[in-house]
Amino acid sequence: MIIDIVLATYNGEKYIEEQIQSILRQSHTNWNLLIRDDLSQDKTLEIIKQYQVQYPEKIKIINSFRRLGTSQNFSKILASTTSDYVMFCDQDDVWLPNKIEITLNKIFTMEKKYGKNCPLLVHTDLKVIDQNLSLISNSFWHYQNLNPKQGNNLRRLLVQNVITGCTVMINKPLKNLILPIPSEAIMHDWWIALVASVFGKIDYIDIPTVLYRQHQSNDTGAKKWGFNYVFSKLIKINKIEEYFQKTTIQAQKFLEIYQQKLNTNSLDIINTYSYLKTFGFFKKRFLLIKKGYYQVGSLKNLGLFLIV
Repeated sequence: MIIDIVLATYNGEKYIEEQIQSILRQSHTNWNLLIRDDLSQDKTLEIIKQYQVQYPEKIKIINSFRRLGTSQNFSKILASTTSDYVMFCDQDDVWLPNKIEITLNKIFTMEKKYGKNCPLLVHTDLKVIDQNLSLISNSFWHYQNLNPKQGNNLRRLLVQNVITGCTVMINKPLKNLILPIPSEAIMHDWWIALVASVFGKIDYIDIPTVLYRQHQSNDTGAKKWGFNYVFSKLIKINKIEEYFQKTTIQAQKFLEIYQQKLNTNSLDIINTYSYLKTFGFFKKRFLLIKKGYYQVGSLKNLGLFLIV
């Protein structure tokens, strides 16, 4: 079974070789690696081309003529995939050797339960490491206080993403539903999770399959969840408001694209959240609680309650 792996790169020269090498070491060897570089200003593309010459049957480079940003870069690569199954890859992580194998086995199990035509998403835990591969935490979920079971909770997903893209495998029915990923999507993995939660099934593997690297220049780094972390976010009220605004814009775009396909319950959940700001002071806070639009942690929810 061939797996398409999509890798979006930008100024990743420092770690890209380690990532590609970890893919080459996978126990499941039947894969294609599709890479699009987003006009890096370092030697990332040069390094990728060297690997493409060594493994022309495995690695494909998608030409780029303008900078798209992370989400749109992934969307562009995803549109070029042909396999029944796709995995997402970040440029600065390291895949553990059995990542493809165990994730593929999980999606096969899901297909037996839900059928091959059902849109499916599998995600896993990660180990958090520093830039030198030293262990910070054995579990990204514990480190960030995330509950993977919330991946199927649409109310939670509208407010906060709990699925990490570099652990994800999807099938073709889900891929066909999510493309093209709109510019209003906060991140590609968040958008994919929303679509999967509404129209398909999400499941997870409770073991790490990725070494998730923490360093100063990565786009979406993990910070240890705790009072100090949450309080530092809470005092930046303008950032909380900006974040909330982005989530409602994303939800409104979701409605625009999928409204005709939504069942009554999903339509009500998404529509209410999308236009929460338009209600009066008391009603919107009442709806926030009644509908269960929660994030992880009481302080975060307090911040949301204050600015909504």
